Amino acid sequence: MNRFCIPALLLASLFIWIFSHPARAGELAFQCPDLGNKEKQTIGAMTQGEDGWFFRVAGDLKQHYRLMPEAASYLSRMAEAFRQRGTEVVFISVPPRGIAAQAFLHMDDPDQKRFHVTKATESYSSMLNTMRETGLIVPDLTEESVIPEGEKEIFFFRRDLHWTPFGARRAAQAVAEEIKKLPAYKKLSPATFETKEVGTKEMKETMALELQRLCTSEVPGEPFPLFETRRAAATGEDALFGDAGGGDPAVLVGSSFSALSWFNFDGFLSEYTGLEVANFALSAGLLFNAIVSWTSSPQFQDTHPPFVFWEAPGIYDLNNDTTKYYRQLIPAIYGECKPEDALASGMLEIKGGKGGLLLEVTEDKEVSGNDYYLFLETANRGLASFTLQLDYADGDGEWFIVDRSQHFDNAGRFFIELSGEIEGLLSSVSVDGLPNINATLNARVCRIPKKST
Repeated sequence: MNRFCIPALLLASLFIWIFSHPARAGELAFQCPDLGNKEKQTIGAMTQGEDGWFFRVAGDLKQHYRLMPEAASYLSRMAEAFRQRGTEVVFISVPPRGIAAQAFLHMDDPDQKRFHVTKATESYSSMLNTMRETGLIVPDLTEESVIPEGEKEIFFFRRDLHWTPFGARRAAQAVAEEIKKLPAYKKLSPATFETKEVGTKEMKETMALELQRLCTSEVPGEPFPLFETRRAAATGEDALFGDAGGGDPAVLVGSSFSALSWFNFDGFLSEYTGLEVANFALSAGLLFNAIVSWTSSPQFQDTHPPFVFWEAPGIYDLNNDTTKYYRQLIPAIYGECKPEDALASGMLEIKGGKGGLLLEVTEDKEVSGNDYYLFLETANRGLASFTLQLDYADGDGEWFIVDRSQHFDNAGRFFIELSGEIEGLLSSVSVDGLPNINATLNARVCRIPKKST
């Protein structure tokens, strides 16, 4: 009889172990026969990991990271422009999902097998170090993001590109630890903020919906808690003499990681830094849209936040579109010059989308190089895309395309830095490539103010 009891006990133990552990060791949780079908993909190729994880091949499994010298130069000048306004830039790079969820890679899959976690982590860390050399404050969130097996409060969703509220909270804690070391923070008087759980939600958005189309298995949503952060009521001396944390609030710009209230990232930043945080992040705004929108707004000119928190997924490439965005961002930080300080000015009445000459510049003004910029303004916010033709006295010239038609908060104000690669003197600026619109476009040529001593 004992011959049969022992195997039965072992079988029972094995049955309990299997049902108390997620699918691991080469087992996949979902049947997805169309996952590799390029004709049915709408958000790019994805691959299934273990324990219900999925990864975007071109994004989450990115292996090489680098900040090129041109982009580094722009970032350095951007940080200096903010610093002249009394603002430190904290760049919050959200670690890639492939690095964070490395414990759930399925090494029988060719795409995941090609992903070398150690090399990717080293490359990503090297890029962050290069960014610090530009003068940006760059916390490294890699350690906080890595998800051990069995972890319940995971940094990322398994089937969505975003971080969870737990990931947002860990990121905010790491950012707070970093800025509390800075002299600029020590001059502030932090307030107290309290966070509480206010409900629940289920995450089943773009990525999971795509998977549901490509898989025959049911792809469930992922429940998560919702949090809300509020400033605590002042007590004691704060109640008598005004509570702590006065002055302009810190500013948050970034992607949907920051814009969506589901993750409460701005709230967690307030809780752990003790600072009011004004949130100007934009969903689907990619890398630059939010920060360009904010710095171009009239409100920006009158505020001097101690910190601007610039959040961006680590897979975004800071080297792309350097001309298009950095040349709008940097002069916007310096702001518009007064009409009496303008080196040249002009106005164009746009009728039915017809362009024309916007302004002319005389040679005696010697306008040349990236110490100079254009400031454009219109009351018609429907004017969100156009092309500038910049002509120079020596016959050189360039086209500069402005497009704020998608996922921008367009205030009708535009800043464009002159090229640092063109040595000639700017002679005229014309406008073309307009939508069918009527608008008045005013323009001034300004010089970046000299660095205060």
